[in-house]
Amino acid sequence: MALAAYQRAEAVLKGADESCHLSWTLIAAVGQVVTQHGAQNGGTFDDDGVLHPKLKGDPITGDDGKKLPDSDAGQVDGDELYDLPVGPMQLAPPTWAIVGVDSDGDGSRNPYDIDDASLAVAVLLCSGEDDLSKRPGRVAGVTRVNDDPSFIESVLAADRAYTVQLNDALNASPTVIPTDPFTDIPTDLTDMPSDTDTPSDTPSNAPGTDGTGTPTWTPSPSDTDSSTPTETPSDTPSSTPSGTPSGTPSDTPSDSPSFSPSDTPSRSDTPSASATDPSTT
Repeated sequence: MALAAYQRAEAVLKGADESCHLSWTLIAAVGQVVTQHGAQNGGTFDDDGVLHPKLKGDPITGDDGKKLPDSDAGQVDGDELYDLPVGPMQLAPPTWAIVGVDSDGDGSRNPYDIDDASLAVAVLLCSGEDDLSKRPGRVAGVTRVNDDPSFIESVLAADRAYTVQLNDALNASPTVIPTDPFTDIPTDLTDMPSDTDTPSDTPSNAPGTDGTGTPTWTPSPSDTDSSTPTETPSDTPSSTPSGTPSGTPSDTPSDSPSFSPSDTPSRSDTPSASATDPSTT
């Protein structure tokens, strides 16, 4: 079910912003790193794609480490004191207010619905002017989700691992078409080979921040250049490269990293892609 939601979000964004070159593997990588596709703490999706039990993270903190006060009267997270990241993509209430969409056409925007949450993340990833088929573009896109350097590298490595496994499946004889996200990938991912001829360092500052590790949560095309490497490799693979990395990590940690946003959006306008009425969060 999660795989179908990721692929649907890719299709919607491809129609809304073809220049973004978003691959479902990057959306899946975010889902893997934040909640293991909703499976964290025993979560499962019902027939409508809604996660049960409702998954909520710890209260979001600001630059000073203090918990941020509630911004939505508890409508999204059920907490009237603080804002909590929620759902399979751990979206903060202020972020959801900007990018939340009804992806599956059921008449409601639900951050616990894998379809709605996947498309919301896709909107965040593509809300700049970056080409996500290039590593600098992917770095900028993931930074808009969470600017923690470890989060960025974990998501990019998971994306590479998914792409490798997808290629292997498609090149197998007979061809194997995946029906669920791959689960046999590491979540530490520090040993995952980097893209060939691409920068190895993640940005020290997120767009519009002072480098404290606080996610901006809101897209701003004019800010994204400051967080991306200045050199763009000419041979970076598109969403599905034909070659596979020479090595894969051998150690798989038992626990998936847990990343939660620590700030709220700084702009009030909604990305244009979120207005799309997708057929597919």
